[in-house]
Amino acid sequence: MKFLGKVRALDLQNKNAKTSFVNGALKTAQETKQFNTKTWALENVTLRRQIAIANFLIANRGKWTADVDNIYFEDDAAIESYNNMQSQLTSAIEEHDALLRQRQQDFNSLQERYKKALATGSGGVPSSEH
Repeated sequence: MKFLGKVRALDLQNKNAKTSFVNGALKTAQETKQFNTKTWALENVTLRRQIAIANFLIANRGKWTADVDNIYFEDDAAIESYNNMQSQLTSAIEEHDALLRQRQQDFNSLQERYKKALATGSGGVPSSEH
């Protein structure tokens, strides 16, 4: 909100550019809020799944052994449960990584549009739409 106040206080000669800049700042703030909400939710899911795996291993202490790379269970049901939990964890991590990659791609694309706008002297503020 402080940033938006500073933008509104700018003494820009071109009122359309100022309006475009304010609208862009508002849209970016909303997109950032949505991104942060999704990111925190996925990080929460990832953490809860890691805790579930740790609790599973604790609850089954003595029923598994491990070496550097693998955990070996005594029965197939435990193996299936553990593998299912690992699969869910992997899915959450992959979804989180995809979200971060998309965010970086969006930023890179917007940065390129700004560079082109500055190079052509169009003076317009590129949209942050995908």
